[in-house]
Amino acid sequence: MRGDVTDARGKPDANALVWIQPSVTTGVVQVRTDAHGKYEATNLPDIPYNAFAWTQVEYDGQEFCLRLAADDDSQDASFTPKSGVLRDFKWKLSGRLPDMTALTDFFGDRVQLTNGDDSDGAFVDEDDTVEVTFEPTQPLADGSAGTRVQKRVSMNDVPLGTYRVTAHEVHDYASGEPLLIGTSYGKLGESAKFKFKPTRGCGGQGSGIARGFLYVAHAPR
Repeated sequence: MRGDVTDARGKPDANALVWIQPSVTTGVVQVRTDAHGKYEATNLPDIPYNAFAWTQVEYDGQEFCLRLAADDDSQDASFTPKSGVLRDFKWKLSGRLPDMTALTDFFGDRVQLTNGDDSDGAFVDEDDTVEVTFEPTQPLADGSAGTRVQKRVSMNDVPLGTYRVTAHEVHDYASGEPLLIGTSYGKLGESAKFKFKPTRGCGGQGSGIARGFLYVAHAPR
């Protein structure tokens, strides 16, 4: 089995981690890409496998180990190495993780919204619809400029970046009252700086980004 790993610009991604994992038994074979982004695994028993890959990247002062995507959908399928197999990987900051079944599993990350002030008049009812706008304040982790992201209810698949966030209540599919927002309980303002945190280590099947949290409340009346 062999393949290439490329970064967001299509250039070789050196020292990326590739797992070749049996589909029906335990264990894993781990290899790293060379300086040209190439890897190879030999002498694999002729049983079904799946392959996964990660790359380590420093972003906004933090070290992330990001899950990589197969070069095309057909390469997500299991394989046997008898006749030689090619599995290429590339960077991807959004889209569903193909081997995961939960509705919250994406290359981008999940943001959980909760109340940031439980006092009278400030509490946001759980039945209310809240729209959060994520405005990039610098290039995303892959070097792209990024675009404004707006999420309601299900705040999944936000690409790894640093954002200025704002929030509104939504009434009949139109933005309504602005809400206060922040990254910790009780410390809210009209907008906030939001950044993701990494999970620990490389491997596993998640995106490599820890779930984010945002807090909202009504402004004092």
